[in-house]
Amino acid sequence: MATGALAGIAAIAIVVGAMIASGAAHVAGFATTGGAALLSAALWAATFLAVGLAEELFFRGYPQATLGATFGYWPAAIALSLLFGVLHSFNPGESIVGKSEVVVFGLFMCVALRRFGDLRWPIGFHAAWDWGQTYLFGVGDSGVVGAGALLHTEVAGPSFLSGGSAGPEATIFTPVMLGAIALGLVLSRSRRQTAQTLDR
Repeated sequence: MATGALAGIAAIAIVVGAMIASGAAHVAGFATTGGAALLSAALWAATFLAVGLAEELFFRGYPQATLGATFGYWPAAIALSLLFGVLHSFNPGESIVGKSEVVVFGLFMCVALRRFGDLRWPIGFHAAWDWGQTYLFGVGDSGVVGAGALLHTEVAGPSFLSGGSAGPEATIFTPVMLGAIALGLVLSRSRRQTAQTLDR
């Protein structure tokens, strides 16, 4: 779970960094400091660990295993990821692009599940990705902006760069980042399988 969390926080930091580099966002300063910032960090960490556990268990846990056994892994993954996107569409501030990228995020989690064989890495990545958006950078997370962020990040410009009200998940940078990580996971799985075959 820890390696997934490290990957998640690094990924969202790179996405927000790309937004800043493109001129679509800038950090205006600290929104919360001192003990309040530490307390907020811990509360959001606990919140998003619960969110990561719940959403990964519901969308990539038993339903994925059961439907996958009947219809195949990827048909089940696509169906559950579409449902994942539909449920996020009720968030205030979510956009059509944002909903589409939530589906992409769900498919990315399925790639990670396939690579690691269990939900620990996906849960860690999911929780850290959300924590990075909401607490660390103070930007929208699927259309929702939380209170008590560490940084005050302002976004502006075209939505494909800024994400608009939906947040970084609706930028062009998110699918590129998730695609790059997914490719790395697939290639590392292939190398691992090749090594195991040669060891036999």
